[in-house]
Amino acid sequence: MKNNDDIDQIINKAVNWWIEKLENPIEISATEDEYTKEQMLTMISIINNAKNENELTQEKIEIFKLSLTEQLEEALSLRGECILCTDYDPKWQLKTAAKTAKIDDSVFPWKTIMKINKEKVEVSEGYKKPYKTIYKTCKVIKTKKYN
Repeated sequence: MKNNDDIDQIINKAVNWWIEKLENPIEISATEDEYTKEQMLTMISIINNAKNENELTQEKIEIFKLSLTEQLEEALSLRGECILCTDYDPKWQLKTAAKTAKIDDSVFPWKTIMKINKEKVEVSEGYKKPYKTIYKTCKVIKTKKYN
């Protein structure tokens, strides 16, 4: 069974990954001369957010962090796993945390899935993209000592 430090580390890594994506929303994966439709729409939504009251403040980030952390603690203690995802907007726990913090849906990355359990955090960043492990706990293997 995993101890609370491991679970805290997993939750912290997952929450901070989403915060990083909110604070730095554009990651160009195309070549220098090539932009995808998704990236163009993301840039447009960022420009629109900059023009209105949907500015991403440190206070909103802290509220989002607290809300998502609490939800992940509950999910992992009840089920031992959790999935956070977006399609064109955040779903489930992400949606709740965003709404609590008054963060506009348009700043979330599209088509992203994060799988969280008590041993690791994996992320698929984009439609049909492969999963990458962004955090994994260390397993300590106990062996019997023979005389």
